Amino acid sequence: MLGALAVTTGFAVMGIIGAASTWVAAAVTDVLGHRRRAWIRRVGSVLVAGVAAIGVAVVAGGSVASALGSGAVVGLAGHAVVRGVPLWFGGRTPEVRALRELRVRLALLHGFGRLVTWHYRMSVRPTEAESEVLRGYIRDAAALYAPLNAWLRGGSFPGGDPAPLATALRTIVGLFARYRLPVAIRVNRTDGRLFLLPRYPIGSTFTDAGVVSTSIWRSPLDRQVDMTILVPAGTEVIRPLGVGAPRDEREVMLPPGTRFMVLADRRGSRIGKDLVERRIALVAVPPVNGADDPALTTPEAVAVLARHGVDAWRLMEPRGR
Repeated sequence: MLGALAVTTGFAVMGIIGAASTWVAAAVTDVLGHRRRAWIRRVGSVLVAGVAAIGVAVVAGGSVASALGSGAVVGLAGHAVVRGVPLWFGGRTPEVRALRELRVRLALLHGFGRLVTWHYRMSVRPTEAESEVLRGYIRDAAALYAPLNAWLRGGSFPGGDPAPLATALRTIVGLFARYRLPVAIRVNRTDGRLFLLPRYPIGSTFTDAGVVSTSIWRSPLDRQVDMTILVPAGTEVIRPLGVGAPRDEREVMLPPGTRFMVLADRRGSRIGKDLVERRIALVAVPPVNGADDPALTTPEAVAVLARHGVDAWRLMEPRGR
């Protein structure tokens, strides 16, 4: 009797352990995606699945089938509990699942910075005139960077002769059109304008009409706002090389009119001597082609963009546009 009980218990434990890796992987994605409430679902699923696995093993009498049955029940019960929770726990609507997927993708995205730098160096050879414009944009903020972005974001020319700014803008837009990311990358941007930035609802989208400067590597946390951005494959970017950009920044420029979907907007924390008041997680959505289509900026559509790149996302545009 004791021997049979020990065998039965052993098979039950084997079944539970067999499903543990799946549960742990799911739990880790919840943590990385900042889904604290999802832990409740994970704990519930493992408890229900564990009880079911032991029951199957006992009924089967400790046979080989009990081990297979235990593992199957663990997986099925866990899946049923996680997917079948009430709506007030979240996670069942397509929008919530898409936002959770995007947060996890952003948290796990690392390691393509050097690849993009090498690929850009091999793919784009700026002319001397183009390099001169980039050099002026990066190294002389007062002469080009600030007035150009003030013009783009404010809609009015800041004064003086508009011809140099218009020429620089055409050059920069032309450089954007010459390179598209081969893979998705994760970039960072810091901002000191804490009280000028509104609070963004999760899943909302806003547009930056200027040229957005970001860094492949994490920027020094010496500003009040830290933004982490997922830039999908196929996005047009400029990776300024050899024009005076600081090497430790690994700058990546995003085109004017880039839209950003908000995945998280939460309070920051003190890290060493640096104080980050807010941490915002975003997905970069390419500028519109023609008329804006709200269907392309839903969380479900942006999840397709992050998963498959810009070309697949563009296929979702209505025909005839």
